[in-house]
Amino acid sequence: MGAEIVLVSGRRLTRGVLEQLFSDPGVRSVLGEATLAGSPEEHLRVTRIDTARLELLLYGPQESRTGGGVAAYTTELGVARPTDAAGSTWWTRFEITRGADDEAAVHVLSAVLAALAGASSGHVVADGQIVELDGVAPPAPAEPAPAAAPAPDLSSGRAYLTVLLPFTAPDEAGWRRTLQVVHALTADVPDLWPGSVQVDGEWRPFTATDPPPPWWPSEQWLASAEPPATWELAVASEPGRRLSQVSLTATVDPATTGRLLLALAALDATYAFLHHWTPAERLPAGATGLRHDDADDPADVPWVLLSEDDLTAGLPGVYWAQIVGPELEALIGRDRLAATPAHRVEEVGPHRWLIQLTPSATDVVDDLPRVLEAQRRVREHLRVG
Repeated sequence: MGAEIVLVSGRRLTRGVLEQLFSDPGVRSVLGEATLAGSPEEHLRVTRIDTARLELLLYGPQESRTGGGVAAYTTELGVARPTDAAGSTWWTRFEITRGADDEAAVHVLSAVLAALAGASSGHVVADGQIVELDGVAPPAPAEPAPAAAPAPDLSSGRAYLTVLLPFTAPDEAGWRRTLQVVHALTADVPDLWPGSVQVDGEWRPFTATDPPPPWWPSEQWLASAEPPATWELAVASEPGRRLSQVSLTATVDPATTGRLLLALAALDATYAFLHHWTPAERLPAGATGLRHDDADDPADVPWVLLSEDDLTAGLPGVYWAQIVGPELEALIGRDRLAATPAHRVEEVGPHRWLIQLTPSATDVVDDLPRVLEAQRRVREHLRVG
């Protein structure tokens, strides 16, 4: 059977189930008493099983709700993945580190795997092939692959929003505070509230009352389906970091982009920008902010690169609207900010300025030359490179 085996199952393999199977008299009479070592049952990630004739390392169980990491053991082998009631598939890798040449011991291990697979409508893979086990029905053929999602229609553009806020968030309270920022930004555009969260590379349903994702406070991704929108939550949790970041990319019309501005201006932001981009606009070359990978390619969609370190050199770009906080005010100069040649220049909070290029985000679609000219004037005035 080889020295490395994968169990693909429709339920999570727990330590309790393993203890029960390896203490079965028939199994114990061949393998001897089994000793299990590893993490607690609720986080059974790596466990060692020692017997007189076999030694196993277990990696898993790993969960997948979309196929993800189990594709090599399911769809690539032409079989359907087993799922539990929640739509999850579990896979556990067994590595035989001692006793792989003991045919009688491996035969008993096969019986244990057959019991696990049969109880969960699962299957066993060794050396990239489905293993036929007594009492285990062959897995069903793979379902047809879903049609690829259509490319987003960018004819009316896409909103880009990034806000840097002066708080740290390494715990659950910080998770709640970060979500409050998302709540505030979506107050007038509730369709942009995220309904899914990415966990281990897969999208899962999300509600505001859910606990923090498993890898919090590392960067988190959330999304809404209609309109297509992606949220990035990057919190200040490392030593020396003090600004948390919330970013939004949404395929919406410019009027929707404009509705985000009121909430953005009310936040206690160190810096923020809001822009509505259409393929007609070619962004100025820049190392930070909203940028193209290939500015000469009309089909290249921009993305955001920005961190708190980028604020030390000055304003990181000029967009349809931006918030300039105390640190940038001190760097640029209060009088220079107040004299910025833009449609709206207003101190919306103590040492916190809103600079808005034109009256409406729809100007990006209806009168792009006007927006670009305003952008040029502001760049020159604020000496943005």
